[in-house]
Amino acid sequence: PGVGGAADDADLYQWNGTYSRLFDATAAGLPGSANVDAYHRVDATHFYLSFSSTTTFVPGLGNVQDEDVVYYNNGVWSVYFDGTAHGLTSSNEDIDAISIVGSVLYFSTVGNTNPPGVGGFPDDADIYSWNGSSYARVWDASTHGLSGFTDVDGVKVIDATHLYLSFNGTVTNVPGLGFEQDEDVVYYNNGVWSVYFNGTAYGLGTSGNLDIDGFDIP
Repeated sequence: PGVGGAADDADLYQWNGTYSRLFDATAAGLPGSANVDAYHRVDATHFYLSFSSTTTFVPGLGNVQDEDVVYYNNGVWSVYFDGTAHGLTSSNEDIDAISIVGSVLYFSTVGNTNPPGVGGFPDDADIYSWNGSSYARVWDASTHGLSGFTDVDGVKVIDATHLYLSFNGTVTNVPGLGFEQDEDVVYYNNGVWSVYFNGTAYGLGTSGNLDIDGFDIP
């Protein structure tokens, strides 16, 4: 609401009481087919992205797969994480949520397949990590009260017991909160859930196109 110009699911928006467009993907050279589905912000001109499908014609890179993470450095694109090269070869292992803390990449995936070397029951609501040499499960959704139908599609990691999440499903049953919409962001505080951002209350509930599928919190 309140943002003019052509709408694009590869653009980045911000909310600070009102909405504004922070990044225009077309102006930065991305094709119209690009769809950003994961985002980690450094500042307004430096950030990490992942795409919902193979994206062609990324400036200076060409094709970027949906299990990859790219870095935008004030007009220059580079590959930060090559998921294919690091074993994310199943369509279930496409990355749809990212958060970067230091040199560690935290992520969630679109389907129920574990990254290489990770045991246990796979879940597209779990949060995994890549430390440069191996994968690990750092947050197990089912042990924190989320059902097997939950799909995380946005994450901001503070530490292993404090993180912000958004969900892919139209509604997701969250312990202590009830059904949360896919335009909302919730906060997990070491066992306690709360609503951080109520997208419905702030005008994002009027269209399925306004569901949040990538976010960051400075």
